[in-house]
Amino acid sequence: PVAAPPSGAVSLPQCFIEEGDRYLMHGAGLSASIETGRMRWVVSGHDDGQPLRSLITIEPVGARPQVAPRGEDLLPGVVSHFRGAPAAWRAGRRTFSTVRYAELWPGIDLTLEAKGQTLKGTYTVAPGADPCSVRMRHQGADAVLIDDSGRLVAQTPAGDLVDAAPVAWQQIDGVRRDVPVAFAVEPAPDGAVDVTFDLGEYDRSAALLIDPAVIVQAGFLGGAEKEQ
Repeated sequence: PVAAPPSGAVSLPQCFIEEGDRYLMHGAGLSASIETGRMRWVVSGHDDGQPLRSLITIEPVGARPQVAPRGEDLLPGVVSHFRGAPAAWRAGRRTFSTVRYAELWPGIDLTLEAKGQTLKGTYTVAPGADPCSVRMRHQGADAVLIDDSGRLVAQTPAGDLVDAAPVAWQQIDGVRRDVPVAFAVEPAPDGAVDVTFDLGEYDRSAALLIDPAVIVQAGFLGGAEKEQ
């Protein structure tokens, strides 16, 4: 996801920080916690000089409940956090460029990659698996809608979380074949919104990749928690 009000750019770091069984990202205006059974996004901004923070929780509906995220592509650096009482200090936490939920739904992996100003979330659907299983429940936003560009926009008082319009493709006999795809939204219980994919025809005997890459942009989004 992305943070996106009027001007400027939000900076996401190029890593996920391991903390127990979850992975953290801290950027200017946007931070995330990637956990078993959910992803939590905090958008930070301000209004008339007053700081604002909004929490959006995204849960995979109907997913295998015990699938934990796992870091991949270990990076050479580590992160240490020395703030508050010594008991709260954290030193030598490993960093990764990729986090994967393997078999989040039967035959479907979700891979998250941090790449500069873009956070890519790729769903890899194995041959014969059902991409209609993918359903992500968004909670905490004032509204979740699809704009005229096909982007998914989760609106909050602190700013918007924006997913770029998805693309989907298959690699068959060495040739990339694009598959029509778009976001779809449905109301869910307790004011939540479910997000799915509306897919065109594709070859079910071959793997399918769905890639709603996120482009990070913002306006009145503020600073982030610092790590060093």
